[in-house]
Amino acid sequence: MKKKLLALLLALSMIFALAACSGNGGSGADKPSDAVSEAPSDAPSDVPPQEPGPAPLAAAEIQGRLNERAVALLSARPMSRRELVDKLSAPARRRKKPSREADEVQPDPEALEREREALRQGAERAADWLEGLGLLNDGEYAGAVARHYAEKGYGPRKIQDELYRRGVPRAFWAEAMDGVSQGANVLDELLIRRLRGAEPTQENLKRACDYLARRGFSWEEIAQAVERYRRQGEE
Repeated sequence: MKKKLLALLLALSMIFALAACSGNGGSGADKPSDAVSEAPSDAPSDVPPQEPGPAPLAAAEIQGRLNERAVALLSARPMSRRELVDKLSAPARRRKKPSREADEVQPDPEALEREREALRQGAERAADWLEGLGLLNDGEYAGAVARHYAEKGYGPRKIQDELYRRGVPRAFWAEAMDGVSQGANVLDELLIRRLRGAEPTQENLKRACDYLARRGFSWEEIAQAVERYRRQGEE
């Protein structure tokens, strides 16, 4: 259902972007050439000209394109709010010019910073829009990430590392971890599979323990699993 809604939003965003472009380009095409002469002859001539401000149509068009790209990114795969905002606000790669041209024209650092800030704000607004529609939810995403890695046999530390790497706020970690069940049998099965019936020598157990630690299990959990493995061998 969510994927269908995202596809519909993507189509609507493209339509709105095209409409904004056509409206912006043709805003002055139908004006008569003598429109200036229709102004009242007694209009005051000492009125100071207004300072040109940001073009509303251009700003709306840029925001529409950001919204369109946000829907496309979220349709491709689920992601956290921070991941989405980072991708939307990433500056476009500029083509490297030959050394002579690069020396002649240097980008203005302040202008670049303003451009990055405006892009970041637009990305945040796109994320707000998707959150308002219920299509961007860090809590649901955290639960999906935790279940995915738990099903693949990873431990709590690995899952938390993934949540951190993906930019999920810590406020959602506890609930996500509560939603996954990792009993002792999961760790026991991993240990048996790693040892493959080998004798539990110190060297073999060290390699197996290092493997389990890399998968995100604590040393306390690993020690308990090793003890259970040894008891089973003695029976």
